[in-house]
Amino acid sequence: MADADTEHAIHGAHDSSPDHEPSLRTEVSKLAYMAVPLALENSLWYASNIISTIFIGHLGKHELAAVVLGESVFNVTGFSLVLGLTSGCQTLLPQAFGAKRYAAMGIIAQKALFMCLSLSALIILAWTQLDKALLLLGQDPSISAAAARYVRISSPALVLITMSDVIRCVLTAQLDIYPCTGISIFTTFLTPLINWLLIYYWEFRLDGAAMANIVEALLFLLLIASYFLWRESRLKQSRRHTLQSWSSDPFRNWGAYLKIAVPGLAMICLEWWTYEVIVIMAGLLPDSTISVAVMGVSFDITTITYMLPAGIGGALETIMSNHMGAGSYRAAQLSLRAALEMGLGTVLVTAVAVFAGRSVWPRIFTKDSRIVALASSVLVILAVSSVFDGLMSIFRGAVTALGRQVEGAAVAFACYWPGN
Repeated sequence: MADADTEHAIHGAHDSSPDHEPSLRTEVSKLAYMAVPLALENSLWYASNIISTIFIGHLGKHELAAVVLGESVFNVTGFSLVLGLTSGCQTLLPQAFGAKRYAAMGIIAQKALFMCLSLSALIILAWTQLDKALLLLGQDPSISAAAARYVRISSPALVLITMSDVIRCVLTAQLDIYPCTGISIFTTFLTPLINWLLIYYWEFRLDGAAMANIVEALLFLLLIASYFLWRESRLKQSRRHTLQSWSSDPFRNWGAYLKIAVPGLAMICLEWWTYEVIVIMAGLLPDSTISVAVMGVSFDITTITYMLPAGIGGALETIMSNHMGAGSYRAAQLSLRAALEMGLGTVLVTAVAVFAGRSVWPRIFTKDSRIVALASSVLVILAVSSVFDGLMSIFRGAVTALGRQVEGAAVAFACYWPGN
């Protein structure tokens, strides 16, 4: 049954033994093999959002503020929740793969997909009242109306992203990350053209940026789903494919999955929401248009650099989970040590890059001198905080691999929220 498959994936194959003696060098190589494409893929995904922001930013500061606020709302009330709910996949799928329980992977993935699509539907329904909610939060009426419209038009992208993310989790659990990265490169390469056509050429302006989100998400889903189905057909002969049956199992016994996924959702949201809430709170300041734009631009810059340690954390959760599922606990310990060493070096380099280019990076987004000057000051603080954010991503990868999301959520709350 599905619940038994889920529980087995959590506990792994305890009686298995590693094929060879693990070493730190081997674990570093494995992490690098996955971390680089993961970091690139995450960066490219986020770069697509930044490209839209850049295009809109050159229309004017009002449009820029609306998109920044809209993206924050989309992330806080939509994408972060769906991504958090798929965190169960990030624990259970790699462990099931390590234990060579391929059919269980298919059941877990189907279960996650149904849960996340149900959540997406509820979120999109709530977004119909978004403009009223933003006004209740004290946001500027004109910016609120524009941001709410941007989110509503973008809402189909949430469903498309949800489906893509579950497929991506299945592929990543099997260490098959490079095709996903290649698809990300291709779609990001087309992003400027898609935005130019919709925002400027066809003159949809702000609506065009939202439409571009849908087109990009649809393109990514079609490509990754096509690759996944092709891969499944190739693995079917060896019985290593994940979609071995379609049954009612994914609709039953959601408890074991939610036991991991709900704390994982809290862990991700507690970290992510800190920054998005700051952007929303910036809209309460006297010059809300400038304030929202400054915080949005500053966070866009540091998020790109964050993708490097996040890639290491993502690689750690997959590789460490594989080891746990195979019962190779010594290798799991070495992978954690390797990730910490790699992560510390990476966050120090990226922090220096943010600080050194603090007066240059904001000019990519806008020509407004006030926004550039204020963002440069904010980046001094964010350069320091990025060191701790990067190390937190390594910690999150470790607790996700271990299925200890409850402890991870508690630590995330203690680190990010007491001072707010």
